[in-house]
Amino acid sequence: VATTSRSLKAFLRLVYTGEATSGELGGEVMRLASELGLPHQQQKDFHSAVANHLRGILSSSRFSDVLLNCGESDIRCHRAIICCRCEFFDAMLSSGMREGASQEVSLEEMSPECLQSLVSFLYTDSTTPSTRIETEIEISILADRFWLPTFAESCISSLASKIGLDNVVSVLEIAEKYSLGAIRRLCLEFLLLSSSAIVFSPYLR
Repeated sequence: VATTSRSLKAFLRLVYTGEATSGELGGEVMRLASELGLPHQQQKDFHSAVANHLRGILSSSRFSDVLLNCGESDIRCHRAIICCRCEFFDAMLSSGMREGASQEVSLEEMSPECLQSLVSFLYTDSTTPSTRIETEIEISILADRFWLPTFAESCISSLASKIGLDNVVSVLEIAEKYSLGAIRRLCLEFLLLSSSAIVFSPYLR
């Protein structure tokens, strides 16, 4: 395909960000996109399309170049993606640490469900909430450890609907133990709003 360096750069910007170029250069980019089979899509649909593409390459492991291991479970990932999305992995895989040379990261203390949730978030910026409150708490601890505030916020949002009189004390104890301020506030707000129910609750006697 015949093109100029300037047009190619603009085309790659379109591929990576969904940002179209206007004017004569924009027309050249659209011609190039058509010749290379890049489907036309509106800017508002771009992020959804990218998430679907990334979900696809994650599930297929195509072009993967790093392995995340948590004991019985392995997930093949793409170094460029997890490093640009997570400072923890960037520091580990871009330095002289053993993981950088072996391209394998051991996370044995993590459950397979939590690892899958973490990786899904890194690729698609979303994750499926767990049905178990214990897993949601583990994921919240994980999000804090990996310096992912947006991931932590999504966990807190999911966790809020699972806190009840039967578990608020145990959740609060875990929040205190791991210095999870957001979860602690969530528990205290729940106790404040449920003060009348607490009097008759068999869980808090």
